[in-house]
Amino acid sequence: QSAPTLDHREVLVFHLDGAVRSRAWRSEVMAEMKAWAREDPESVRAQHFEEYIGKNSPADLTMDLRRSVFCTVTPGDNTFRIRFFHAIAAGCIPVVLAFPPGQRARRRGDP
Repeated sequence: QSAPTLDHREVLVFHLDGAVRSRAWRSEVMAEMKAWAREDPESVRAQHFEEYIGKNSPADLTMDLRRSVFCTVTPGDNTFRIRFFHAIAAGCIPVVLAFPPGQRARRRGDP
């Protein structure tokens, strides 16, 4: 089944992130995304990966990506992040959230 065209997707932003304890700013990003999701639950979805996988299958993840226009991608421990490629494969536009090392971006103001 092909992904719906961008103008027929139900979700504007899909944010799924895990292990936020390992990067302090990732918990800030998750908190902000969850705040947006509370304001507009139909357009913004934000969940911790561990919670999501506990309730959903890999097929559900694929469908959620396919229903979304934008999918956030936070940096991982590698130079790449598999979620970037999952987003592209599902037809979701990846939005890479990257900050300089040492969280200098936070000292300069909001990202």
